[in-house]
Amino acid sequence: MNTKQARQILLLKEDSTYEEIRYAYRKLALELHPDKNEKESDGKKFKMITEAYYFLKNQHKSTHSHNKKSTTKTHEDIKNSRQNFRRNEQSRRRSSPEEDWSRFTKEFEEDKDWWKNYEQDFWNKYESTKNESVHEQEASNVKENQEVDLSVRVDPSLCIGCCSCETIAPSVFTVDKTTTMNPKSRVYNAKGAKNLKIINAAETCPTKAIIVDDLDNDQRIFPY
Repeated sequence: MNTKQARQILLLKEDSTYEEIRYAYRKLALELHPDKNEKESDGKKFKMITEAYYFLKNQHKSTHSHNKKSTTKTHEDIKNSRQNFRRNEQSRRRSSPEEDWSRFTKEFEEDKDWWKNYEQDFWNKYESTKNESVHEQEASNVKENQEVDLSVRVDPSLCIGCCSCETIAPSVFTVDKTTTMNPKSRVYNAKGAKNLKIINAAETCPTKAIIVDDLDNDQRIFPY
């Protein structure tokens, strides 16, 4: 892997700063995390972005070394670190059939500032893509002018605590504000809002952690 390939994998520009590299990796890591995305259960894309991130991270360290000797040492450390990483990963695979993906995201799940930036970026994207056709699609899943009995729940293994559901339907969902590490959303009042608002909140969840069922007609409304 080279610098150009690493930047392309993380969807970065050539002049991206190190902070932009970190942010891009963190965002993609959440989207492609095998524990939160069923389509990426094999972890191939997740491993690819992780390798790209550490390549650029190590390159950043070596670039900012103060002298040639320390730079040479850094390159040696990078090589040894990669070898140790591969050996440790192989060892973990042999000892356990399931990969511990959380070790890659623990660093930024504790970063309060990143969560604020992630939430703001999420809402900017949501507002830019929302249109009338989205509302028509949502309304088609529930009979017009007729409320049905809904079952609403949050899958904690998928929830990343982005607060989108709480923002749209605060009378239905709440996010645990007492923890700074990977907070979770939960349903505290399934009857707290109209059907359409609940479905709207569910569809904004980036990891599809909210499950909505129509109890009257015994069918799944979301995820489709």
